[in-house]
Amino acid sequence: MTALELKYELYRQIDSIADSEPLMKRVLNYMHRLGSKATETASPYTMEELNSRITASLDDIEAGRTKNNEEVEKLLLEEFEWLR
Repeated sequence: MTALELKYELYRQIDSIADSEPLMKRVLNYMHRLGSKATETASPYTMEELNSRITASLDDIEAGRTKNNEEVEKLLLEEFEWLR
């Protein structure tokens, strides 16, 4: 899709929910977050960092510091209200 086609599709999708204030608020909040993340720069992990994270994760599993699917979903919904 071209930029113009993407823009048109975005407007079309927004127009389809324009009568729902709660949905419009969620979309607006999401767009604000996307805009702020666009300015962040990410760098890849080094092998040392990856290995350290893997070791820490395996230690957590061995120590029983894990969460099941329901616990993770609850945490995500608390952190990212727009997922509701």
